[in-house]
Amino acid sequence: MKKEQMEPVKEKVIEYFNSYGCQYINGYFELSRDDVDHIIRTGTEIMMNHWELTNWKPGGFITNFLENNLMETYASADMVNQKVIPFYLRMKYNLEYPVFDETISSNEVQ
Repeated sequence: MKKEQMEPVKEKVIEYFNSYGCQYINGYFELSRDDVDHIIRTGTEIMMNHWELTNWKPGGFITNFLENNLMETYASADMVNQKVIPFYLRMKYNLEYPVFDETISSNEVQ
């Protein structure tokens, strides 16, 4: 996973969370800062894998989620992610692909 790819994805996840979290997450206003950080990290990992921007194999929850295995997704989710699955579903299908900085370094130019 390249940091230059992860940061734009994370920014998109944060933007989506700030715009739609209160609509799609039951108990949104009771989330702790740690919960929010966990959701952003998990959401970023989901999108990095969904868009195939990483070669890293995710854990059980994210693998089950990306494979659309609903029963195993809930079974492998921690307490925070159990509440957030509807948010992740909407994010997966509605989040706009990020624009990456395509600046070429002088070493890459021939």
